[in-house]
Amino acid sequence: MDSKKIGQFLAELRKQHNLTQDQLAEKLGVTSKTVSRWETGAYTPPADCLLKLSQLYSVSINEILTGRRLDETEYRPTAEENLEASIKLGEVDWAERMRFYKKQWFQNHVGMLVVLIAAVIALCMAGCIGGSPLAGIVLGLLLLIIFLILGIHKMSSYAEKHVKEERGEQTI
Repeated sequence: MDSKKIGQFLAELRKQHNLTQDQLAEKLGVTSKTVSRWETGAYTPPADCLLKLSQLYSVSINEILTGRRLDETEYRPTAEENLEASIKLGEVDWAERMRFYKKQWFQNHVGMLVVLIAAVIALCMAGCIGGSPLAGIVLGLLLLIIFLILGIHKMSSYAEKHVKEERGEQTI
């Protein structure tokens, strides 16, 4: 599947139906930014949107995934190729996009993480100086573990939210 070709075909179909990206986005329940990403080939629409686009434009999903109208002799072979490619792309795309957004979150929050680690070390040191060294170390490690768990959770939530938005899925 060629995402650029799919995007060009979707843009053609939208224009043939005299729709703006905003109007199409509203009909599909996605943002106009999502429609733009599909039409530029940055992303391929998810299955539920492919079905809606197919119905709206009166073309087959196979034709959308091929990026052009098909005649009867081409239909079956391209359907098999598109199905196989869609399955592979869906599995790879989700994991790849999750990694991308986790990395982005980490880069945006690395300063905060450094300050947090410094604060935990300071608490450890204060515990060691003011009282029991073991209590300071345990408290510091406990805080570090709690903050790491919260950070990992926030990073995963951030990544999942953005991947779902890319795919045009509703997020809460």
